[in-house]
Amino acid sequence: IDLSQAEAVADVIAAATARAHELALSQLSGELSRAVDALADRLTDAVAEVEARVDFAEDVGGIEVPAHVVAAIAALEGELAALLGTTTWARAVREGVRVPLVGRPNVGKSSLFNALLGEARAIVTDVPGTTRDRVSEAIELAGIRVTLSDTAGLRETDDAVESIGVARTHEALAGAALALWVVDATLPLADEDRRVAKRLAGRRVLVALNKCDLPIATRAEDVAALLEGTAGPIVAVSATTGDGLESLRAALAGLLGAGDPVDGMGVAVGNLRHAEAIGRARAALARATRAAADLLPGEIVALELREALAALGEITGRSVDDDLLDRIFRKFCVGK
Repeated sequence: IDLSQAEAVADVIAAATARAHELALSQLSGELSRAVDALADRLTDAVAEVEARVDFAEDVGGIEVPAHVVAAIAALEGELAALLGTTTWARAVREGVRVPLVGRPNVGKSSLFNALLGEARAIVTDVPGTTRDRVSEAIELAGIRVTLSDTAGLRETDDAVESIGVARTHEALAGAALALWVVDATLPLADEDRRVAKRLAGRRVLVALNKCDLPIATRAEDVAALLEGTAGPIVAVSATTGDGLESLRAALAGLLGAGDPVDGMGVAVGNLRHAEAIGRARAALARATRAAADLLPGEIVALELREALAALGEITGRSVDDDLLDRIFRKFCVGK
């Protein structure tokens, strides 16, 4: 087996969901390796033609990179971009994601947290600021392990213990793939909501307009205006009655990429090392395309193509140094 298949052995063992197990088995069977090798073979052909023109310029009529080679390079770059497009979904399947529930106090975060879990895990009271510490539980959503976290309400407070809870909410946000912002739909938006929106600016956000079973004072467009058009789906939901919960779960799965079309589990790139290598290969191909378009010497184009080829070789182990191998296999607990 090659290097990517060897890494898949650890992924099979560590898989936390059936979908993660399926993804790891596909990689172990060599689906990703075959896709990368096919791309590398086509790239090798392009390198060979460019270098041949450099070495035998007089015989082939010049050192310029011919149009059909430039088109081939551009096509390869597009296919690498498509592979990278699977990374968000595949990494979510492979590693799971953390999603904190955030918002100002007493908007129903704990109630919604319990409703999504299907059990009374967090304490629920009518007293604002009840949640002081982060409470986390994992659920499986469309094959992805999602760790939900009920967090302290975001507000200014003089309470020393609540202040620690608020600080931990900020920490949870910093390491989260996306945030589930819970808004009380029965109350007009307040300054605390505006501060939360500012804190969420630039992040992937799913908004839950909670308490939709009661008279409504805040609507989806009001919240979207606060986020200045950067909001994800805004779903009306009632943690009390369960209305909208399935829509909320579907919206969450969609933001995690669970609905992305993937042409075979094995060609989804969930390993960060693989994604970084493909990213470097794609960047080198883009530089090669620009160099050819600017009529730069073929040696420069060939250099970029060889860099892309070496990056792809790191995935399967064709071009990898001993230090990288040591780092990879250090994750295997050999002998235990």
